[in-house]
Amino acid sequence: EGSSGALKPRHDWSIRVQEFFANNSAMEFEPHRVYPSIPATLRRPIRVLSLFDGIATGYL
Repeated sequence: EGSSGALKPRHDWSIRVQEFFANNSAMEFEPHRVYPSIPATLRRPIRVLSLFDGIATGYL
């Protein structure tokens, strides 16, 4: 039936694919969360490690 291994296609696979892309309810997500900003007096610096740190200077 068109399979070449352990996976076998469903008999209604083409209909299911069409329904997946036609159904807008599958595209419903919860809204993004908006977190309150931290006042400048309470902010702390963060360190960011880059994969490219030290390439320009030759130091690693």
